[in-house]
Amino acid sequence: MNDTIIAMRAKEQHDNFLGKVFTHFSKPKARFVREATYGIQASGDTKLSSIVRAIEDDVAPIQTEKRLSRNIEDETLGRDIADAILSEGARHVGKNTLILVDPTEIRKEYACKMEYVTRVRDASRSSKEGRDVVVNGFGQQPMMLLTSLPVDASFKSQWRIVEGYLSRWRIEETIRFIKQEYGFENIRVHSYNAIRNIASLVLACAYFATVWIGRHLKRQVLAEHLAYLNKRLNEVPQFGAYAITSGLKRAFSAFGRLARSIARIAPRTEKVDISQYLPGFAELLDLDDG
Repeated sequence: MNDTIIAMRAKEQHDNFLGKVFTHFSKPKARFVREATYGIQASGDTKLSSIVRAIEDDVAPIQTEKRLSRNIEDETLGRDIADAILSEGARHVGKNTLILVDPTEIRKEYACKMEYVTRVRDASRSSKEGRDVVVNGFGQQPMMLLTSLPVDASFKSQWRIVEGYLSRWRIEETIRFIKQEYGFENIRVHSYNAIRNIASLVLACAYFATVWIGRHLKRQVLAEHLAYLNKRLNEVPQFGAYAITSGLKRAFSAFGRLARSIARIAPRTEKVDISQYLPGFAELLDLDDG
């Protein structure tokens, strides 16, 4: 599959994702979510200026930025996005699924005007030590765990503690992934409401990359092509979301270049269907994922 086909396929899945998850959104709000999530995926950044540059718009960039700035202050946006993602993600939660909540922080060491700026204790720099529980079998060195839960001699009881820790560590990996791949700590807004809305938009982007594409069997082919599109020098790591998001960034950037090129040659009086200019579009249609 060539890069252009991958770009079209990724954009198609992005639109399908938004259409199925945010069905109750008004047209203006749905348009903003579509543009914002596309811009974050394409730029790998949460700054509005970066999002604007990634959007294929036929108006002056400053006008687009002003429109996005108005929308990012919507008082209900963050809650509505989070509720929609929770409803979609609930079907992946089973009876025995562990639910671990670990809020993270945004480090803005030089921010003075952002609302609710405060000090956050960095546990990684703390010298305090706790009581340890030794677990063997997860590496060359024993793993040290601390728990307040009751544990008996049974394997089931002990494995519950280990499983909880492993799930907890994946949360750390996901938080680091979000901050690195989406530039979450690069936000340039002042109000807490805008920060919360951007966090919800990043949540939607991460869910699209890691669950909608990354964990869906019928979209496995696209995920593999996106990982290849990333052109990683070494093998794809176990936490493959990095490769998928990097591939999405390249794919959406390619789609943007394609759209701008077509806009220059297509009749200005007609609404352009990019597919008619795309070599191999029939191949794209054959990759139906249901």
